[in-house]
Amino acid sequence: MQPFNAGAVLSRSFSIWLKNLVPFTILTFLVYSPLILYTAVLLGGDLTLKQIETWDRVESLLGGVLNLVATAALTYGTFQQLRGRHAGIGESIGVGLKRLFPVLGVGILAGLCIIGGAILLIVPGIILACMLWVAVPVAVVEQPGVGASLKRSAELTKGSRWQVFGVILVLGVINWLIGYLLYSAFIKDATSIADVKTFMIVALLISIMLGALQAVASAVGYYDLRQSKEGVGIEELAKVFE
Repeated sequence: MQPFNAGAVLSRSFSIWLKNLVPFTILTFLVYSPLILYTAVLLGGDLTLKQIETWDRVESLLGGVLNLVATAALTYGTFQQLRGRHAGIGESIGVGLKRLFPVLGVGILAGLCIIGGAILLIVPGIILACMLWVAVPVAVVEQPGVGASLKRSAELTKGSRWQVFGVILVLGVINWLIGYLLYSAFIKDATSIADVKTFMIVALLISIMLGALQAVASAVGYYDLRQSKEGVGIEELAKVFE
């Protein structure tokens, strides 16, 4: 059994994401269609500061919920890629919707734990984020229930949390860097509402694409943790979807 390694997880995650960039992006866009539609309607008219603030809140909350569905769907798609098979978009979305309620419960509870830890001190929030990193893949694959999924994630990541932190850090830096570049390009010296609208469109599209990458990384990380700790192969894990 190979030890869990952040570099290996990132390498395979980027490889799977880039290889499936078109289908995974289409899948994620379909899942995010309610938010995309809301944004399109909003940008079709005059845009006020209050509407921008409302959009920012809706994008954060609704985007977070939709990201959980996308993560569940992409967990299935990633597992099929790891076993050398192609995953259909319809199949993947079907898996995401089938696991919708437990995944939402896991995602919301994990998010509250991480936010609570971050409010107390930054370090506990980071530790909790590492502990609960694979809670959603656990809920999708093992389906043990909401609380048990969080506990199982903590068990799987125990002893590998510095490596998990490395994966989270790299993906977080990429998100921050792209966000900073977008802000500098469209908002920092914005001279018209058109610049703000362009920023909102591009930011949403980039957020959706990077959300897919993060989902792939958590699925790959979950598989590697199961393999390193329990010696479980991809075929055995993928049987739950058959």
